Amino acid sequence: MRWGLIGVGAFSAYGIGANNVCVIIGPYLAAGILNETVLTVLISSAIFLGFLRANKQVIRTLSSGLFPLGPLESFIAVFGAALTLFAFSSTTFKAGLTFLGLPSLPLIPISVTHAVIGAIVGLALAKGRFGLKTANLGCVLAAWALVPIISGLISYGILTIVGLFGV
Repeated sequence: MRWGLIGVGAFSAYGIGANNVCVIIGPYLAAGILNETVLTVLISSAIFLGFLRANKQVIRTLSSGLFPLGPLESFIAVFGAALTLFAFSSTTFKAGLTFLGLPSLPLIPISVTHAVIGAIVGLALAKGRFGLKTANLGCVLAAWALVPIISGLISYGILTIVGLFGV
């Protein structure tokens, strides 16, 4: 089980890089500030440093704050989330689905947090929902609704301030 968890952890880290790095690199490439290789190295380094400083409260929420996870449940949740990240970022997977005549998924960045929490909720539902901490899930869902609004307001405010100074 330990080696399985290490393997799916590595696969999940690959999925984070393949899927979420583009969210950060895309706007910089569009602006023509740096080339793709330099941006990839800088962003990957920043992600690595972020992993070293991981927020312990987030770790607690994902490990037991929503649903108690044992080794098997942890393996399934991480593997399910990693497969989801892979499916939404792999051109090869998309081409394979198209070749088989199946509908393909759009190649868009998705949140690793959404994928992991979805996997944990799926596990809880498969186990009869016993142990699912709905109050904590409600807080997560509320945050998901607030984040785009807050981010939009912050961006609007920054652009307004920059515009006041004629930059």
